[in-house]
Amino acid sequence: MIYFAVMILKNLDYHLSQLSCLIFATDEENSWQGVAYYFKKETMPDFGIFPDGILSMI
Repeated sequence: MIYFAVMILKNLDYHLSQLSCLIFATDEENSWQGVAYYFKKETMPDFGIFPDGILSMI
């Protein structure tokens, strides 16, 4: 869903005032190895949005 929201903003030629990154992690429920590898190469963001956060509360 986040991907489609970003694509809509792009199609509307909307320019974000800050850098935005969309990170797909497939092992975050287990080992976080993919995320750990990513942050060895990139800096930690100031904040993040987890669209499936509500599911972890069930």
